[in-house]
Amino acid sequence: MKPVVIRNEVNTPDKILYGSIAARIRQARESKGLKQIELASMTEVSRASIANMECGRQNISISTLYKIAKACTVSLHDLLPHDSLPEGETIPNDVKRKLKTANLSERTIKKIIHQYQNTR
Repeated sequence: MKPVVIRNEVNTPDKILYGSIAARIRQARESKGLKQIELASMTEVSRASIANMECGRQNISISTLYKIAKACTVSLHDLLPHDSLPEGETIPNDVKRKLKTANLSERTIKKIIHQYQNTR
């Protein structure tokens, strides 16, 4: 899967990561047959935010990414790039930190981490 290319910007690791996530969000939405406005309604974010996420222009909270995965009936793992993790790392540290601050229950966080680790 080709990440979204952000033109006229320096491709920092964060931009590459969000570009890859952007492509996966768009693919999941289109595979489900959803329009941006429908996904926006299902995830309680604006259509413009969905468009910006799909272009890699907007940072995405873990809780929003989780809602997108649920709406598109894919796993959170499916929306994360698998090739961007360092050798031996099972889940990125920044993702771990964001999960802990994402206003999700401890049980949900453990399920997400467990699912992610078991699909690698």
